[in-house]
Amino acid sequence: MFGPHRSHPVLLQGETSVGKTSLICWLAAATGNQCVRINNHEHTDIQEYIGCYSSDDRGKLVFKEGVLIDAMRKGYWIILDELNLAPTDVLEALNRLLDDNRELFVTETQEVIKAHPRFMLFATQNPPGLYGGRKVLSRAFRNRFVELHFDELPSDELETILHQRCNLPPSYCTKLVKVMLDLQSLRKGSSVFAGKHGFITLRDLFRWAERYRLEEQTKASQDWLQHLADDGYMLLAGRVRKPEEEATILTILEKHFKRTVNPEELFSQEQVTTQFSPLTHMVSRVPEEFHHVIWTRGMRRLAVLLGRALRFGESVLLVGDTGCGKTTVCQLFASLAGKKFFSVNCHMHMETSDFLGGLRPVRHTRQTDGDDAKLFEWHDGPLVLAMKEGGVFLMDEISLADDSVLERLNSVLETEKSLVLAEKGSGDDDDVELIRADAGFRLVATMNPGGDFGKKELSPALRNRFTEIWCPQSNRRSDLVHIIQHNLRPGLSLEGGDIAELMLDFIGWLTQQDFGRRCILSVRDILSWVNFLNAVSQPDSSSSMNVEAVEEEEETNGLDTITAFVHAACLVYIDGIGSGTTASCEDDALSARQMCLGFLQQRLRKMTRLDQEVMDNLRLYDSSLLREPRWGEDFFGIEPFYLNLASQSVLEGLNACFDHRAEIYVPELGMSFHVQHEKTKIFGCQNPFTQGGGRKGLPKSFLNRFTQVFVDQLTSNDLEFIVDSMFPSIDKEILTKMVAFSNRLIQEVCVERH
Repeated sequence: MFGPHRSHPVLLQGETSVGKTSLICWLAAATGNQCVRINNHEHTDIQEYIGCYSSDDRGKLVFKEGVLIDAMRKGYWIILDELNLAPTDVLEALNRLLDDNRELFVTETQEVIKAHPRFMLFATQNPPGLYGGRKVLSRAFRNRFVELHFDELPSDELETILHQRCNLPPSYCTKLVKVMLDLQSLRKGSSVFAGKHGFITLRDLFRWAERYRLEEQTKASQDWLQHLADDGYMLLAGRVRKPEEEATILTILEKHFKRTVNPEELFSQEQVTTQFSPLTHMVSRVPEEFHHVIWTRGMRRLAVLLGRALRFGESVLLVGDTGCGKTTVCQLFASLAGKKFFSVNCHMHMETSDFLGGLRPVRHTRQTDGDDAKLFEWHDGPLVLAMKEGGVFLMDEISLADDSVLERLNSVLETEKSLVLAEKGSGDDDDVELIRADAGFRLVATMNPGGDFGKKELSPALRNRFTEIWCPQSNRRSDLVHIIQHNLRPGLSLEGGDIAELMLDFIGWLTQQDFGRRCILSVRDILSWVNFLNAVSQPDSSSSMNVEAVEEEEETNGLDTITAFVHAACLVYIDGIGSGTTASCEDDALSARQMCLGFLQQRLRKMTRLDQEVMDNLRLYDSSLLREPRWGEDFFGIEPFYLNLASQSVLEGLNACFDHRAEIYVPELGMSFHVQHEKTKIFGCQNPFTQGGGRKGLPKSFLNRFTQVFVDQLTSNDLEFIVDSMFPSIDKEILTKMVAFSNRLIQEVCVERH
């Protein structure tokens, strides 16, 4: 491939994690060559290779050479990673460099660059068709390379690699490889198209062994077979989504390691303290914004798996439905560890500059001389800042971003955690900046499972670079009761019954009805219900609250507990029937709401006495009642119910902007803006997506952040009342005929489609 007189470019193709890039890096180190790496993606530009014009220290535009030109001049080895992700026109621009003359013409400077004799070019790629975004390279381009195809590693070589790389005893290596072979003979139901890599990949195997190596350095002696079995369970069973798949992994581990794995012991409160943070049991050390967190079984499991993976410096992918605590547990980890927290909300139009940074206009705060005034300067993105400062970087909703953009971050997800800022160009010392992450840097990504509107699964090549953790919803009744009781304000109660039990009875009944089967049950909804009760309910005067607190609450003219409870149910669940996930019952929304209120009234009658005033207050959907809207200084409402527009629960939505973080990051400015709850009011309106015209369904992870209200269609009486109020001079009989004609036209054209 290479020699003193001639060096051929080399293309290595093979499945993910078979060691293509690692082989080149090892060979470069063994021969005393410096190796640099460019991660390609679908939006790779030729400027990332060659260079671009950018601002120098004095604000003047100068040409800064890219990483490829830098490597050609200095005789470095360069790896073009994921070659078949790059655009074809960019690759064809390298033809002269791949030929015998090994030169490159730079149009910006009109200069021909000759490659240094020691310069070598390598490229790696996964097979096209099996991985997202990979394409077949043209024959004219491929025949300029010496092609090497990598097959999967045989078992005996795998054992040797594990032994020498991770200091794992040979007998343990054999057990790990046997577990892998047994699992690869099975097929995973939740990802059947992953083939034999559904349960375990080579990267999982190396992570498993690496945990042993790192743990052995700190602990002199223990039952290492039990340690390997426990870590294997957390690493492999922590990602599966079905109990039967978890049981399969458990059986195979116990078969080969002859040890019993006890999940209840692994995910105990003691393990949360050991693996996640020693401060979790000290209430005084937990920040106030996390006091609502309850260590349920699901939350303990999530904390242990996340803490264990981050302890060994692994990049973590949290997969779970909305409202299961993925983002909260990441923020809690950063807060308790004393690390700075960086986060980016991904979307389908995401660019690499949103992560890495870019040239931004300079905002001068004082007058400067013309020559010294910079026009543009480079600003590091949140990922680069987190790597330099050793912070926690969260990629929220990672599956919404294009896989090809995320592939640019492959080198950050490897064990060396490095990044070549090719976009920045060469600096003052003519070297392209190579960033190696601080030892404290941690990367976490979150996503919802595929299948909902706009949701998809990540490509296998990207996914297996993460330690994946499945986060199931915490739907155990005992856990939900604990969460409600912990967050409910002291002094709130229903005579003869428990608020938490009644809430869960209603939710259970609702999800069993035809119109409520697709309702989302999440902790976020339950907390919204509880927060509303805390905000608008009068305290129970018979409770242990002091007299001053009771008097202060009474001055706010709060609602009685029963009325507040029913209104909270309407706010969180009942008002939204007919929209979002319950759009299928749009035509019968009113009758569905009446059924919900009927169930609540029936249950409340069994628990307490409902007087006539309370019964009148609960006639929420009775249109025959005359109600006058009232405006206050900080509220709007219709007797007897007032909605406090300053309530935080109304503002929850739109990911980081609308959930508990209440902030939005603008990458173009490199700044975060926080929502001012007292001033900012955010509303969204839409027509049902069934009406077509480009309207689309919204994912439940997005809808779940809003308080949903379904607005019924105006009846004939409503329309007649409106037009009569607006045009009193027109005869009422004419208005009635106009409304009747309009309704008939809509029925025949839009509904019956005549």
